[in-house]
Amino acid sequence: MVRKIKAKVVLQLRAEGLSGRAIAASQQISRNSVAEVLEAADAAGVRWDDISTRA
Repeated sequence: MVRKIKAKVVLQLRAEGLSGRAIAASQQISRNSVAEVLEAADAAGVRWDDISTRA
């Protein structure tokens, strides 16, 4: 399973338009881990805009 901090990065990179494969390669995690994070976020209705700390 992906650590919490990696999950945030995965959501951020998806919001920037990267593919699951590109996210996995850039973060050196498996494509399955990326898919798990994205599926869980989609199921919960969570997007990067919901968790980002932009002021």
